Amino acid sequence: MSPEERFFILLNTLAKFCRFELDETVIGLYDQSLEPLGYPKVCNAIEILITKRSSRDPFPSVNEIVGLVQSKMPTKFSSFEVANKIITTISKKGHTWNWEGNFRPYETFDKALLAELGEIGFQLVKSLGGWDRVCEESNTANIGVMRAQLRQTAEALLRRQEQEQVNQQIEAPAQNKLLS
Repeated sequence: MSPEERFFILLNTLAKFCRFELDETVIGLYDQSLEPLGYPKVCNAIEILITKRSSRDPFPSVNEIVGLVQSKMPTKFSSFEVANKIITTISKKGHTWNWEGNFRPYETFDKALLAELGEIGFQLVKSLGGWDRVCEESNTANIGVMRAQLRQTAEALLRRQEQEQVNQQIEAPAQNKLLS
C-alpha cells in the first residue's frame, strides 16, 4: 500500500470515528493542504488523532493535523497527557513522595516534581495547592472527575503559555525597531 493510499484510508477511518461525512471536495482539500508535509508524517499524525480522540470530538481541522505533523501537540492532547501523568504519579509515588528522603536523587521535592511532571504539570500541582492537596483530592474525588478537572486546568495553563509566547514574538520585532 502506498503512503497516499494509507493517508486516504486513515482519513476515512478518522471521519467514521468522529461521525463525520467526508465528500470528494473535503477529501481533496485535506489532500491538497496536507500532501506537501509528506504522507508518512501526516499518516502518523492521523494515527495519533485516532488513538487519542474521543468519539464525541469533532473531525479535526487541517491546522490541527498540521500542528501534530510539525510536533506542536494541540493543547487538548497535551493537557490530556499532563492530567494522566499526574494521576499515574499519584498512584505510583503516593502522598508520602514529598517526605524528606523520598524524592531522591533530587535535592528538593520541587526539582523531583518538575522532573516527573514537566513544567505544566508542576505549575498545575502548585496552582491546586501542592502535592499534598492534589493527593488528598484524589482520595476523596471520583478519579474520572479529577482527571477531567486536571485536564481542563492544564489546557488553560497551556493556552496561557502559548499566548505569552505569541505576545513575546509580537513584542520582539517592535523592540528591535526601537533599538535601530
